[in-house]
Amino acid sequence: MSEDRSPAGTAAPDLAGRAPEPADASLSGMRPAAEPASDRPPVAVRPTRYDPRPPVAKPAAKRRARLSLSRIDPWSVFVLALLVSVFLGVVLLVAVAVLYSLLDSMGVLASLDTFARDLQVIKADQSVLGLGRVMFFAGLIAVVDVVLLTVLATLSAFLYNLCASLTGGIEVALAERD
Repeated sequence: MSEDRSPAGTAAPDLAGRAPEPADASLSGMRPAAEPASDRPPVAVRPTRYDPRPPVAKPAAKRRARLSLSRIDPWSVFVLALLVSVFLGVVLLVAVAVLYSLLDSMGVLASLDTFARDLQVIKADQSVLGLGRVMFFAGLIAVVDVVLLTVLATLSAFLYNLCASLTGGIEVALAERD
């Protein structure tokens, strides 16, 4: 069998020796063949007018769903409560540090030390509210806060699951907004 080695973009002649019609007749200067007559009358094309307003959609019927919250995963509650309580602990430490520096710049802590010395509660070289002591107690409260919030939230998830198994859970009706 012989291969047709015609230049790129031209088609090889068929077996009868006729050149095939080009894919795009307008490029070769030839006119396309007339289309067969249709039985349908021609469709009148109406001129369109530009309307800058967007088309108004019909309001769809609101969808509603009634669902029940029958179980809460205790592990996800544990993780979420742990993260939230750690962030709250950090916020507590930052708030205490800012409040301490504010009170110290206003001279309130020096007044408290003078008052404690006058009452002879502390010795002359001691301080009632040193930064180290205040931040230690704030950190201790933050750690207790993290543990308690995490344990109580996880325990609450277990208790909810127990109650939901008896009552079926909380029913919620969801609907689309207007």
